[in-house]
Amino acid sequence: MPSGTASLECVVRILSDVTHRKMMGEYLLYRDGKLFGGIYDDRLLLKITKATAGIAEWPQAIPYDGGPEMVLVP
Repeated sequence: MPSGTASLECVVRILSDVTHRKMMGEYLLYRDGKLFGGIYDDRLLLKITKATAGIAEWPQAIPYDGGPEMVLVP
């Protein structure tokens, strides 16, 4: 199910320096030209990096079938 624009607007309000690109009904999120996450099925997911891997209390989720695990922002 594609993500709605309301989810994107919420993220952009909080993270004003983020740019985005719509791809196959979802939104990829960039900061300083680097992909750091996306909005998939109206869920904010972050790539697993050294910084995000240390957030043990946040669950991990798969953005789409066959996709890599990502950190789910509650």
